[in-house]
Amino acid sequence: DTLRLLVKSRLEKDKCQVQAAGDGEEALKLFQASTPDIVISDVFMPKMDGFELCRQIRQTDKNTPIIMLTSMNDVKDRIKGLDAGADDYIVKPFAPKELEARVRSMLRRKEAAGGGGSGGVSDVFGETLGNFSVSGGPVDSAEMVSKVQEIDRLLGLLKAASGSDPGEI
Repeated sequence: DTLRLLVKSRLEKDKCQVQAAGDGEEALKLFQASTPDIVISDVFMPKMDGFELCRQIRQTDKNTPIIMLTSMNDVKDRIKGLDAGADDYIVKPFAPKELEARVRSMLRRKEAAGGGGSGGVSDVFGETLGNFSVSGGPVDSAEMVSKVQEIDRLLGLLKAASGSDPGEI
């Protein structure tokens, strides 16, 4: 849950509008309804895993960039994700700044290809990372702001203690 909020907070600081789904099926419906500029998905999600989500999206949309962000680090899993339709596969732990840079890079390529690039991000994290409307139900916005502020304070403490930005999470 904390990691999900951290990723959301960092992407929003990059001026991304972030949407979320509670599970893979909801993610697919959200994707079909809103056609985001990019999708970030975990592999582990209830109802439909990230691999199947990629396959389903690719049946109707070959262009929207999809980033898999997951703890599954075996080469077979990476190949499975890329073969399912993901454009990138990031293994946890990861550097948040690298994720941000990869999102910006994919949005630049999409915009250059004439596919938009308004900055909208559909963030479709599964159970490992949590969803923005996590399986326990929607998160109260005041609670979310409080948690994001808490994360920012913790990151500030880590940065101050180490003298640099925390490298991986």
